[in-house]
Amino acid sequence: MLYSIIPDYCKEKYKGQEHATANWERARLEQLLQDATKNLFDAIIVTDASRWSRDNQKSKEGLNILRENNIRFFVGVMEYDLFNPEHEFMLGMSTEINQLMARKQVQNSIINRIE
Repeated sequence: MLYSIIPDYCKEKYKGQEHATANWERARLEQLLQDATKNLFDAIIVTDASRWSRDNQKSKEGLNILRENNIRFFVGVMEYDLFNPEHEFMLGMSTEINQLMARKQVQNSIINRIE
């Protein structure tokens, strides 16, 4: 069973929704990645892999920052070992799928507006 203590400053600073769509500003995520180098927390938990990123390049950059700073990464209660090539592959595939879905939604929205 996963037990965690979420510091109050993390609850207030990082909670809430942001677009995970490629090319959207992600101020909270950028701040979180900057703070990852300051030893303020030891784990990140997202409710769904799509909430982490829908841009594989940015996802890899972020995961590298977490790996370099020994920050654990969870999707729900499942931990992904950022040093495990299979876990890294699964996160990458998930992000590619999420990126495709986000781009398809944008494309469909444009087509619907034209019609």
